[in-house]
Amino acid sequence: MGIFRHEIEVAPNPSGPFTAIEALVDTGASYTWLPASLLRQMGASPAWKMPFVMADGREVEKEMTTIYVRVDGRERYTPCIFGDEGTNALLGVVTLEELGLGVDPINRKLLPVPGILALMRHRLVPASEPDADPACRLTREEGQRRGADIDRLFSLLAEQRQTPNGNEFVFRGDPRSLWDEVSLFVDQESRCCPFFTFEQVEEADGVLLRMSAPGRPE
Repeated sequence: MGIFRHEIEVAPNPSGPFTAIEALVDTGASYTWLPASLLRQMGASPAWKMPFVMADGREVEKEMTTIYVRVDGRERYTPCIFGDEGTNALLGVVTLEELGLGVDPINRKLLPVPGILALMRHRLVPASEPDADPACRLTREEGQRRGADIDRLFSLLAEQRQTPNGNEFVFRGDPRSLWDEVSLFVDQESRCCPFFTFEQVEEADGVLLRMSAPGRPE
């Protein structure tokens, strides 16, 4: 549910330009939501789609992208929904967690919260069609839309290694935000290339991604 409004700044990347807007802090919304016209004015393009259940129970599919957000001096890349026109901008829970911010509903403000140390995360996404023809299923237009997100992620690539099963990619940076970016990459790649198996491993200073190529032994 929405609790209060808070000023945030949004941009296509850390270089800006930033646009200041009032967003409704919504602890009932997973992702940040901005009107589609604002995202397009920023130069953002839809990069993928996700299914959602609306408050009235309807299931809808919404276009999404990655933007750069700044809140109370903290900033981070975050996933964002292309929202309907005429709706409020929403600051979602995923973005708040990425920024290390919590909600004080009594005083109607955001508060810094410490992160919780936990075991390093591990994620395995098996090939859904291991015997499929090893060819990408993206259209040229879809590939172009994803280009900026892929370029940004791979700008953080510290090392690439060939293994008996395929390849390993080592990304260095903040593990929490990197995990989300790698997860989005894997979600998209597993749909367009269902013959790959993906494995993510969180490390102290980044994320390791393993990709098993088709036709190679596990």
